[in-house]
Amino acid sequence: MEVEKRDVGTLVNRSLPNVSVVMAVHVGVQYGHFVQAIDSIIEQTLPDFEFVIVCDGELTIEQEAYLVSLEKNYSFVVVIRLGENVGPGAARNTGIKNSKGKYVAIMDSDDIALSYRLKRQFDYLEEHNDIAVVGGFCDVIDDDGVIAGTRKLPLSPESLRLYSLFFCPLNNPTVMGRRKVFESYMYDEKLRQGEDYRLWVKLLKANYKIANISDELIKFRVSSDLYKRRSGFHKGMSDIVNRLYAVQLSPVYLMPFVLLFAIGSFSVRFLPVGVIQFLTTSLERVRAKLID
Repeated sequence: MEVEKRDVGTLVNRSLPNVSVVMAVHVGVQYGHFVQAIDSIIEQTLPDFEFVIVCDGELTIEQEAYLVSLEKNYSFVVVIRLGENVGPGAARNTGIKNSKGKYVAIMDSDDIALSYRLKRQFDYLEEHNDIAVVGGFCDVIDDDGVIAGTRKLPLSPESLRLYSLFFCPLNNPTVMGRRKVFESYMYDEKLRQGEDYRLWVKLLKANYKIANISDELIKFRVSSDLYKRRSGFHKGMSDIVNRLYAVQLSPVYLMPFVLLFAIGSFSVRFLPVGVIQFLTTSLERVRAKLID
């Protein structure tokens, strides 16, 4: 049965859901991947959540038609259409501001959430009142959905604080956090890359605790052009600026190593794309073994 189409304003009059899932989508996402990502959220086992989808600029006719059908058939789906492409940070912030859940979960528009993802993170945050944001592991898949490996991160708040001096401590499309945290500390809208890393460091500087759970929560899609987007000056600047920002969390004796690592990360972005891919995948294998 079709439900009445609703806009964002109607949210203020409905009961508050447990979780608000916020997904930003842009015209460059493949239609098939887009549908898989949305379906994986609709099929979640958590019984009470809303799904806020933010269109970051004009979409394709096919994408738009699919969103219209969602609005007609699912009362918990809210679609926000932005007139221009504002970037991932600003689009997510818009979704967060127009959501009402007790917790906010971030989802990317080309990944696939495992059916238990929201339930496990909701239960975790209900049981751990001291944790502000929780992420998890993810299976890495290619354009065809073939699993290429698992992206693992440290689990405890203490280990993640140290880890953040060198790497992003959370897999962004796996995170769920408390509403008050996302309302107080939002994604940096000036950054088109690395905006998530900056946000987690901000939380750590404010003495919030972040954590990961040792479950694969999503299938993280590494598209064929990912490493091309990870090369060049802008990505290099994102790396070095965020790590210099994180250095304030460092013990004095580690600061020289953090600074050297920041410079090295900047330099890597100017290597051939194939070399960047090799170094990145090799590093992920090493990190996974260390965490095991």
